[in-house]
Amino acid sequence: MENEGLPNAGLYDQRAALQWIQDYIGLVGGDKSQVSAWGESAGAGSILHHLTAFGGTQDPLFSRAVLESPAYEFLFDRKGSLEQTFQDFAAFAGCAGQGVSCLRAASTKNLRDASVALSEAAPKGAPPVGTIGPSADGTFVRQLAPLEFASGHYWKGISSIILSHTSREGDIFVDNTLETDQGFNEFVDNIFPAYSKAAGVNSAIEAQYPPVMSDTNRKYSSERDRLIDVIQDSSFQCNVRYLSDAYKGKNWNIRYSATTGLHGVDLVPTFYNLNIDVPIFGTEISLPLVPGFGSFAQAYQSYLVSHARTGNPNTFKKTFNLPPAISWPQPGNTGDALTNVLDATDLGFNYITDDLTRKSRCGFWEDVAAAVTSLGGYAPPGSVVPTTLVPVTNDPSANFSGPI
Repeated sequence: MENEGLPNAGLYDQRAALQWIQDYIGLVGGDKSQVSAWGESAGAGSILHHLTAFGGTQDPLFSRAVLESPAYEFLFDRKGSLEQTFQDFAAFAGCAGQGVSCLRAASTKNLRDASVALSEAAPKGAPPVGTIGPSADGTFVRQLAPLEFASGHYWKGISSIILSHTSREGDIFVDNTLETDQGFNEFVDNIFPAYSKAAGVNSAIEAQYPPVMSDTNRKYSSERDRLIDVIQDSSFQCNVRYLSDAYKGKNWNIRYSATTGLHGVDLVPTFYNLNIDVPIFGTEISLPLVPGFGSFAQAYQSYLVSHARTGNPNTFKKTFNLPPAISWPQPGNTGDALTNVLDATDLGFNYITDDLTRKSRCGFWEDVAAAVTSLGGYAPPGSVVPTTLVPVTNDPSANFSGPI
């Protein structure tokens, strides 16, 4: 596919939209040097990849950012699983063996049906869109993002950034039918290639998240809890830690624990409209969208809007409010856990030490990323991140192609 098409075309589309803003924002009185990029989940994951684009050498065309639950999967096996995913999609679209040109001529219906079929064919227990997303291509995404941050290859020109995650990121992505240790192992085997398992990476993951049915396990009472930790560590929370370490001194961190704390619920206060117009007997009546929630949402939004306006969430925070928007300090990241993290709860805002983004947890996944990249020979020359997880005896850059 890399020879015929453009990997990560969606990121280039986003780049075109950001360039359009740079070109025309002045026509409406905007300042192109003060653009803020906001995103949640995959949207935040996209923003993250603009920060590491081309090894951090490309201006992302924004100076501030808000990343809520930045999410993406480990997609790195360019000559293996990534190419196979493309071939599977082409087959589902009726283009088996006919390449990109056939897909470009395919109907919208065929492409939509192929997308659904690809999602339904994902491994048991995998997140619903785990087979697609930002993927290593040696160019825009040179290698997995944790490795770009670890090797210092990210855009340094960001002036201010808000980073957040919810308190229960992984819950909604777990397949509840996966109930055994064997099922967990198969889940890991389906995500990582055969060379990863042969080298011992998969076993290391299984040991880091110890089996439920084991005399040595003192952590998990169910496979569900085990899977939740794997998914939220590898795909959500640790991305916040990597960004926090990269942009130390420029970041404000928040954990969203209000209501259920599930992935995505922080979108409610982010875009909350105090009232909704409801037609009643021919007249539109303005009613609270969520009774009692509006005041909290106003405080939450005041942080975000203040950040967009000034680069500091405190400047125009809504202090005289119930609950009040309290002073939001920048986090401390010198220890294992981030401190002075703002926690948004049902009772308002307070400060916490964030146990969910510990360096010890996230360093493990950085090590996994380094191991699978080097074992596959996909590391950019000069940007190889060493791993202590398993021995690497092959050339870590043997299969790399793209700008260095």
